Amino acid sequence: MKLSYLLEVLSIAPEKELTGIEGLQLDSRQVKKNEIFIALKGGERHGVEFAESAIANGACAILTDKAPDKMYSVPVFHCPNLGNHLPALANRMWPLARHIKVMGVTGTNGKTSTVWMLSHAFENLGKPSARLGTLGQAFKNSSYKSALTTGNLFDNYRFLDFVASKEGHYAAMEVSSHALVQDRISGLTLDTAIFSNITREHLDYHGTMEAYAGAKAKLFEEDNLRWAIIHLNDPYAKQMISAVNPSAQVITYGINNPEADVNATGVNSCLEGVSAWVDTPWGGGLLRLSLVGSFQLENALSVIAALCTHAVPLHKALEVCRSIPGVPGRLECHKLPNDVTVAIDYSHTPAALQTALETLRSAHQTGKLWCVFGCGGNRDTGKREVMGAIAEQYSDYQIVTNDNPRWEDPNLIAENIMSGMKSKPFRVCLDRKEAIYLAVNSAEPGDVILIAGKGHESTQEVEGKLIDLSDIEVVQSIKEEKENMDAVV
Repeated sequence: MKLSYLLEVLSIAPEKELTGIEGLQLDSRQVKKNEIFIALKGGERHGVEFAESAIANGACAILTDKAPDKMYSVPVFHCPNLGNHLPALANRMWPLARHIKVMGVTGTNGKTSTVWMLSHAFENLGKPSARLGTLGQAFKNSSYKSALTTGNLFDNYRFLDFVASKEGHYAAMEVSSHALVQDRISGLTLDTAIFSNITREHLDYHGTMEAYAGAKAKLFEEDNLRWAIIHLNDPYAKQMISAVNPSAQVITYGINNPEADVNATGVNSCLEGVSAWVDTPWGGGLLRLSLVGSFQLENALSVIAALCTHAVPLHKALEVCRSIPGVPGRLECHKLPNDVTVAIDYSHTPAALQTALETLRSAHQTGKLWCVFGCGGNRDTGKREVMGAIAEQYSDYQIVTNDNPRWEDPNLIAENIMSGMKSKPFRVCLDRKEAIYLAVNSAEPGDVILIAGKGHESTQEVEGKLIDLSDIEVVQSIKEEKENMDAVV
């Protein structure tokens, strides 16, 4: 792409033409050869401070909202309101991105599972669909890791442009409250918006629950939105409905809620899955999932609504939902040779932890319930004692360990957690791998262990470093060790 063509959207005419522009980057560390570095103010420092680093990585030009105070070896263009023009730049750079119909999912819990279900369902129906979120970006045989629930604006445009170039039609995307406040999906073609729930989270960023809910509601204000699918059982449902753009039709869903458009009754849940009768505007039918928990049933109801609003017959929607595989790190159950079941879950909020424990208790009523958990460092400290109280109330034994301590003292985090507990936990073991082994070796046959907080994650963040650590891999190693021991015996 020519530089002059790109800069037309800023009404800037470069003195010297550059050709072969291959991309735009907001992060100097991600810049590649023949890309333009967009230098804007960050949380603590301005991007222009990293201009030399971007140039060293191959930047062919720099766009910034701050007047440069020095000369650089590449052209520098100053645009005072540059941040307001990012969607126009992204659309010029990646014009195919807007061809993709985006199904955005927001809420405190359930985003990852819903996006997973949506993409698999549309794919199984022969409608190529991408997914973007906590589990990364994926389309057909291509997948990329992501450090954020919702990538930055350019990452989203770049990937959706790629999806469109490969004849994709739909994309299911997790949309975080941070992303909505920071306009990371601005200008994309949002076809469907789905709301799951709101519980305490990210108050370190938003300050209040009111501000947090207001951020979530922004998703439903998007221009040209066609469908708004909202969980009617949630206390914040009315606020979301009131925010819906007049262009969209509202479809509600819920469990045992006759006022919901899509309503599930007769719920039956076990460790092998969940089933329920579903009534909808398109008829009724039996829904069976191989996923564990009523919360996954709630997510599936939103998926059924999305499928049916996109002209998929109800019987077909129910059929494809039955074949959706388990979501990595979302109540992912492993049965060990010693008849102990280990469930790995991403639950790192009070409500999610309670839901996971309640689900396991109701689905498996024999044996004891163990909870191995911690809380993230440099995040909302107020939820720690709440999670400690929940773990104590809903499980028989608790082992407090590290989550992602980041720059905080792990001992202090553990103390914060235990301040919400009436009695001491079974053990405090800050080495997470050791804590998992301790739980497995302490549990009796028939017991269930919830390992909460990290789910699919493969690293642990400690003092600015990412250490290789996967709950899933640890449990798989334990399972193999016990199987080998049994084979020897």
